[in-house]
Amino acid sequence: MFFLSAMDMAIGPSQELVIVGDPDAEDTRSLLAVAREGYHPNLVVLLRPPGDAGKTIAELAPFTGSFDLLDGHAAAYLCSGFACERPVSDPAALRDLLGDA
Repeated sequence: MFFLSAMDMAIGPSQELVIVGDPDAEDTRSLLAVAREGYHPNLVVLLRPPGDAGKTIAELAPFTGSFDLLDGHAAAYLCSGFACERPVSDPAALRDLLGDA
């Protein structure tokens, strides 16, 4: 089963969800909770915290370098095919983007 999932991820379209925010903050945890809902086999989730830890993530995944908080709140960036949707900070809006509405 693992082999088939790995093959699907390698050849199929994938999505990257980058959540920018403090891992201990309620708004960040709310977005992460939505990311855990449903079944998204081709979704990769990255948490980009503020500070040095966030810089390390940006070095490993350079496309996240320009991602930031949204009006001071945690933000979720959903990307696919080298393009990203507008960031959202509302869990319901993220749920809609992921198709769990």
